[in-house]
Amino acid sequence: EVPVTLPEAFRWGSDPRLAVDHAPGGTLTEAFAATWPTITPFREFDDFGHRITERVVESLATRDPSTLEFRGLLADGWQSDPEGRWLRVHIRPGARFSDGASVTAADVRWTFHEFVLDMEVQAARARSVLSPIARIEVIDDATVEFRFHDATFLNLACALEMPVLPRHFYDRFTPEELNRSTGLLMGSGPYRLAVSPTATQW
Repeated sequence: EVPVTLPEAFRWGSDPRLAVDHAPGGTLTEAFAATWPTITPFREFDDFGHRITERVVESLATRDPSTLEFRGLLADGWQSDPEGRWLRVHIRPGARFSDGASVTAADVRWTFHEFVLDMEVQAARARSVLSPIARIEVIDDATVEFRFHDATFLNLACALEMPVLPRHFYDRFTPEELNRSTGLLMGSGPYRLAVSPTATQW
């Protein structure tokens, strides 16, 4: 019998919605000291590009900034092998990408096997970071199972913090187009690109 972890949903360390004078809406402006070469996920090579993609593309879970415990983003629960060889994750009901499409277990698997592991896609850093993962299996529409090469302390973070991409958006692009793109960015996070001119990416 393997226990199920049902984490609290992720909350920011300081939530502006709790302020007395909070009003929804508005504009977030962030200044960057340089221009990023690309904000296509898994291909951003600098801190500026990463800061943008992490607001648009979500992972299954992330660390609570106060406790450092994992909190669910796309996931609402998980089970891990006591010996550290597998991790089963359930995607929360209602998880959606910015175009309204549901986030599915197939998206998680596709992100790893068809995007990150595609040797024609210039994502060597991501392949290195995610190298503890041997494979991802779809159990049902909302459940995936990660299998690991070895039992290491990195496995849980590696799987839960992997960004999840919408297959229906990215699988229309060739590896060459992905490599040349400057801003093919869609995800399930709290922000999205106001304009994403796919015809002028190259």
